[in-house]
Amino acid sequence: MLKFDLYAGSKTPLVIMPGLFGSKQNWRSLGKQFSRTLDRPVYCLDLRNHGDSFHGRHTYDDMMKDIQAFTSAQQLNHVDFIGHSMGGKLLMHMLLKQQPFIRKSMVVDMAPVQIVGPSVFGDYIKIMKRIESLNLTSQKDADLELQSGVPDLSTRLFLLTNLKKQPDGTYKFRNNLKAIEEGLPDVFGFPFTNETSDKSVWFIKGSKSPYIQEKHYPIIQRYFPNAQVKIVQDAGHWVHAEQPKAFSELVYEYLQK
Repeated sequence: MLKFDLYAGSKTPLVIMPGLFGSKQNWRSLGKQFSRTLDRPVYCLDLRNHGDSFHGRHTYDDMMKDIQAFTSAQQLNHVDFIGHSMGGKLLMHMLLKQQPFIRKSMVVDMAPVQIVGPSVFGDYIKIMKRIESLNLTSQKDADLELQSGVPDLSTRLFLLTNLKKQPDGTYKFRNNLKAIEEGLPDVFGFPFTNETSDKSVWFIKGSKSPYIQEKHYPIIQRYFPNAQVKIVQDAGHWVHAEQPKAFSELVYEYLQK
């Protein structure tokens, strides 16, 4: 079963699915805020191979089965979802596979297209695997190693949230790096062609991010005819972390409709 943090409320449940290398702890502050403001139970998940959840093959079909098992175990029949990046593509996968428990959806900074070409995430995995092989005994040393390929401090701090001290004193990543690396073609892919979902979806784009572009808008409408695209100014890919106030206002506007 997927691990999660739950913040109490009495109205329609909200489930948050993080992106690649994200976890429930990255959404703790916003999860509490959404629960308080909206009076909703908010479930912040660790998807498979992330955070405290189990390890296994890393495909969207497998992740969708995990969500099916999670909603069944928690007896969630009508749920609103927020999915960021990989979590957003998982949400699109679930919508196009007609999962009946979905009510409203917010896809954060991800388009329904295949991502082609070199990816920084593949580079991150290589560096993270090298760090593990060094058996480092301090987070500072891990950060120094990361600097060789990840110059941006905020990105390094994000990746380092996955580092955990082991009983022997060395630091290892909580992620199943091997499974994620093998699953990257599926994570970056988009296998759908003629499927559609008429459910309500808001796509939230960071103005500085390349993951949703204007050329994607007709593609979004083809798959999701009831979709709207909303832009958060001065935000990159991690919209919710870079502009939490603007992002939260969109969440409230949409979910309180």
